Amino acid sequence: MKKKTQYILSALLVLLLVLFFVANTVIKSKIETSLKNALPATISLSYKDISVNLLGRNVAISQVKLEMKEEAMQLNFAELKLNNLHLFKLLFSDTIYIEECKLKNPKLSIDASQKTIKKEEKKSNQKNKVLFIEEFSITNAALILKNKDGKKTTSFEKSSAIIENILIETNPEKEKPISHKISSFKVENLFHQIDDGQFLTIKKITSEENNVIAENLIIDFVKNKAIQMQYIKQGNDLLSLSVAKLELNEYTYTFKDLFSLKAKKASILNPDFTIYNHLYSQNVNVQRKPLYSERLRNLKVGFDFEKVIVQNAKIAYEEHDQLANLPGKISLSKINATVKNFKNKDSINDLISVDASFNFMDVAPSKVNWTIRMYNPKDAFTFKGNINNLDAERLNLFTVNTINVKSEGKIDAVYFNFKGNDYDAIGTMDLDYKNFKVLLVKEKSKKERKFLNSIVNIFTKREDKNKDKKTAVFTVVRDQNASFFNFVWLCLKEGLLINMTAIKNGEN
Repeated sequence: MKKKTQYILSALLVLLLVLFFVANTVIKSKIETSLKNALPATISLSYKDISVNLLGRNVAISQVKLEMKEEAMQLNFAELKLNNLHLFKLLFSDTIYIEECKLKNPKLSIDASQKTIKKEEKKSNQKNKVLFIEEFSITNAALILKNKDGKKTTSFEKSSAIIENILIETNPEKEKPISHKISSFKVENLFHQIDDGQFLTIKKITSEENNVIAENLIIDFVKNKAIQMQYIKQGNDLLSLSVAKLELNEYTYTFKDLFSLKAKKASILNPDFTIYNHLYSQNVNVQRKPLYSERLRNLKVGFDFEKVIVQNAKIAYEEHDQLANLPGKISLSKINATVKNFKNKDSINDLISVDASFNFMDVAPSKVNWTIRMYNPKDAFTFKGNINNLDAERLNLFTVNTINVKSEGKIDAVYFNFKGNDYDAIGTMDLDYKNFKVLLVKEKSKKERKFLNSIVNIFTKREDKNKDKKTAVFTVVRDQNASFFNFVWLCLKEGLLINMTAIKNGEN
């Protein structure tokens, strides 16, 4: 009796194995038939093999090449594994429930110049189906996107990600974004074309446990003189930015009306920022340049950072308005700054404050407090601080080639306070100096105007060597076709000229 029972159990086991084998074969055949016959003519698909394991509830497909001609999209990957499919939900409901999905070596390319598909209207009679994936892992991914002109706009390589709780509905009653949570990711060699003249590259981006780090971030202009000049003629400044490391702590993101990013703290290490304002071309299509508050609030991305820490930064502003001259240059180095409440989509709590210390013209210890009202109708801001121990000759790097003024001597301290907006600014400046001399120079040769200089320095020459102090109150009209840095410089220049020469800018 015992042996008979064993024979029966063995036979049942063999039968079950045969049934599973047959079922696997049948399901595999149905999948292959569906992939071959159900796809429209505009989609082509090839693969090496499909494997089905009902006992393990697993499906795998390898060496896939998928082409969607109307979408101008090509997707190749080494293998896609679906582990632990919930077969009962698949059979008895409209839900595809997968516990684990693994995608290896996907290479995706989309060329908008080849795209012909037209957006189809949503069909209300289509049944709503649900796809839920507990964990989707992607390894060694690559992407190339091209625009309508066939030029590469975005790419990356050697990338990976783990995405959890993915929920997709094919035809919901109300439009819904794909629900998901990215638990970790890594992207290498990211490239993005910002516009015709500027591009962004990032060597590596990694994210784990709600922290993200970007290394070797660079924004630069295309290294082509013809493209640069065309970009300038459109009224743009050339911008160059490099950042050694950018880190976001305790960050979250959402996709609603727009992409929004929030973080407890952002840290920026060793940023080097250059703004090049090129004015001498006679054919420049000068356009109004909004202040930073307007630029930020109009972004199609929302951000909210409680605090931003900037360490060891450099900023250089270059202004070139005469072809025969070198550009005037203002430089700030060793900048350490704290930015509080850095957000752009909150019209109530909209006050951003910046406290920074730096070396003005790379030598003069300085401090600045800058506040911005992000939603003020006139884009109001304040800009106050001090500059100490400035060798006046350092100013010549900017003033000789831009306003034809040369100075000698030393400024012990400058205290300034500007209150401005999109139209104008009112400011005060206290200047402590001694043995100070101002020289006006000719526009082309940069030689001294000796007669005018003898008159100008009546206002700055002192019989003794004691420190002198002058206070200036002034107003400045903003050039809306120039950048914020140009506006700040106009305020500094006006205060300095009134203090140094008692002659207002433009009367020399």
